[in-house]
Amino acid sequence: MVGTSYRHDISINYQQLGLSLIIGVILSCLLVGGMIVLIIAVFTGFGWIVPGVEVEGIPLGWMDREKAASVIDKKLNLERPLVVGDGNQQWMVQSIEFGLLVDANATAEQAFQVGRGRDALNDLQDLILNRSSNISPVILFSETVARQQLEKWSLALSYPAGKPELKYKDGFWVVSAGSDGLKLDIENTLARFKDDPVWLYRERRLVFVMTPITGEQNPADLVRLRDQLNRPLKILAYDPISDRSVEVIVPVAVMAQWGKVEVSNGSTVLKIDNDGLFQYLAGNSSTLGSDKSMVLPAQSSAITDAWLAGKSIELLVKYHPTSYTVQAGDTLVKIGMQLQMPYWRILKANPGLDQNHLVAGQKLVIPSRTDLLPLPIIRNKRIVISISKQRMWLYENGKQIAEYVISTGIESSPTMVGVFQVQTHELNAYASVWDLTMPHFLGIYEAWEGFMNGIHGLPTLSNGRRLWENVLGKPASYGCIILNLNAAKTVYEWAENGVVVEIRN
Repeated sequence: MVGTSYRHDISINYQQLGLSLIIGVILSCLLVGGMIVLIIAVFTGFGWIVPGVEVEGIPLGWMDREKAASVIDKKLNLERPLVVGDGNQQWMVQSIEFGLLVDANATAEQAFQVGRGRDALNDLQDLILNRSSNISPVILFSETVARQQLEKWSLALSYPAGKPELKYKDGFWVVSAGSDGLKLDIENTLARFKDDPVWLYRERRLVFVMTPITGEQNPADLVRLRDQLNRPLKILAYDPISDRSVEVIVPVAVMAQWGKVEVSNGSTVLKIDNDGLFQYLAGNSSTLGSDKSMVLPAQSSAITDAWLAGKSIELLVKYHPTSYTVQAGDTLVKIGMQLQMPYWRILKANPGLDQNHLVAGQKLVIPSRTDLLPLPIIRNKRIVISISKQRMWLYENGKQIAEYVISTGIESSPTMVGVFQVQTHELNAYASVWDLTMPHFLGIYEAWEGFMNGIHGLPTLSNGRRLWENVLGKPASYGCIILNLNAAKTVYEWAENGVVVEIRN
């Protein structure tokens, strides 16, 4: 009887324990549920975000939505940095500057909804068990703002490729390749925003897409200019007195002193200090002789323009005035004939000179021989006259094209030897001194001031008598050069003003 009663007591205790556990669980559930209901009631009534709700680690519990939005905007928009860089440098900016923005109101609303709505019980239970709930911010992206910002940065980060340069180095002109440039690729950088703005926001780092620009290497125009500059400046100085050309060479190193490379209207050009070059040419004509120099063109750039264009450069030689020491027995006419200079020009070059009382040892200024060539020189034609042979030859382009028998001045009125120039054309010139009409007259030099000696056909007196028709080939005139009528007409029409006339003994 005793054993049976003991087992019955144990059974009753187990039943009581199980019932107690069930009741405890029920009471716990009722307690938790009551707490949850209580929490919901409290936070719903006051409009607070429940404790434990966070956004990016920022606690928002016990805040209303307005306060939470303000905190979110301050922490995640105004104070949140974004590191941007070009691969070499980096800068710290605000995300909102590049259009990355947390929607503070929408994010606060998400936080506020924790513990509310259909999943309120689950949300709150998670909060109680996990002690926190992290809400993802609502990320906005403005492509317009990002593009505008990138355009501003592009101005600072991008730079064009450098232009190739032409430089003088170690005795030569060389072309150096243009430096490389860099460009901020706005479209591809924007693509990094658009592909995943949320990731970019969380990463807090943006590397701009930079596109290298290769500098130009050897542009054809600079290569041509380089090749031209590496050729010395060669000038052919033509001496109309001797009918010869002398080559004057200005070395590359000397030309480089006045060369300056510039970019004008997108093209590389060489600016040359032509005045400096002119001074050099004027002072360095030693190959011509101390009594000569070159006649430089009126436009100082004419020489270098022709040089750069690859054209031949031809300049005239001018003679400097010289001096003469009077010898015993000299007369001004004799000196003039000896020096191939009309006496009256010597008289004018020496003011106060008494031509009738020359003194041995007296120094006279002798004008330049090129003063007798006042007109532009006709280079491809030349008239050569020989007094001793009583002949005239016409030359064109260096070749003889005609020969004529002539008569020059008699001993008492000789034809002057020298180099002169066709200066005038008169169909019928009249010399009142000798009462002569001279057909097809070409004036070549003034025997005395205002009186021109020249080349012409057989003259006639006022009575119609033609002179010297039968004496051609012997001196006969008063200083002019006489031709038969046909030859005079041919020469008159062939020799324009400017043709050089060389008269030899």
